[in-house]
Amino acid sequence: MFRRGLHTLATKEVVELAYSHSGGKSAKSHTLPAIITIHGLLGAKAHFKPLTRMLASDLDTDIYSIDLRNHGDSPMARPYDYITNTKDVINFIRTKIGPERPVQMIGFSLGGKISLISALSDKVNVRSCTSIDIPPYETPELDDILTLNYETILKIINGENGYQIKKGEPNWQGKVMNLLRANKCNTNEGIVRYFAAGFVMNKVNKEKKDEFLDFKQPLNEMPDLLDQVKAWPTKEELEANGFKYQTQTPILFCKATKSPFIKRDYSLLGRQFPNYTVEEFNTSHNIAHEAPEQFYKALLTFIKAHE
Repeated sequence: MFRRGLHTLATKEVVELAYSHSGGKSAKSHTLPAIITIHGLLGAKAHFKPLTRMLASDLDTDIYSIDLRNHGDSPMARPYDYITNTKDVINFIRTKIGPERPVQMIGFSLGGKISLISALSDKVNVRSCTSIDIPPYETPELDDILTLNYETILKIINGENGYQIKKGEPNWQGKVMNLLRANKCNTNEGIVRYFAAGFVMNKVNKEKKDEFLDFKQPLNEMPDLLDQVKAWPTKEELEANGFKYQTQTPILFCKATKSPFIKRDYSLLGRQFPNYTVEEFNTSHNIAHEAPEQFYKALLTFIKAHE
């Protein structure tokens, strides 16, 4: 049960997304597809920094990492469904990169679905898309890494017994990390830092009457967030919002074999994205952390094949 008071989020059809930019230092870079990375749920653009640093070293093009609405430095607003998030991304591409220039999308989890839907738009020129362990259909089962950490975060922000950390108390960041480390599903520090970021990167607001920690996202105002994450827009929803149902855009699906998200029936991936390939990784959901070399090799090969 949520104990803290709700402060209604503003409703905005489109928001201007925060972003970081790297690469693109030569004149040639402006003729190559730009690359856009999109983080997962509760993440931020900073989580792609190691990857973008490597891509900037190997590719002579512009690389943009964006914060989705309600994440990182981007505005907080309703709604936060996939169609709305994708419209924010399309607006970003059109205003910051240009509708004609090709873009190559890289999305992890939540960001993967948004990248895929972006490829269904004629308003931007998506050359290729890499979806990291997320499919183009409803995913009713979420893995423990997401659900258990989400539950832990809610307990911390609501100050439940055993999870009470007050704002500004000594070593509060370390205490957050330790509570997340206690989740057996968090098998490495990268996962712990990922879910702790919403606390650690958030400025402590001591003026608020509530004594417990705040999270970057207003989770108590988003009670259906996980249901939104599981969803995938219907054909009618896509077409009503100006999206195609199917595209021949090349898609790389990165499948974690220890994750429930992408089903073994890969033909389901081709219903809307028939020009697809699948790369399997013997990991759980967080592929880039658990198999970094294999992942980067597959990603770079795919990107270069579609420049």
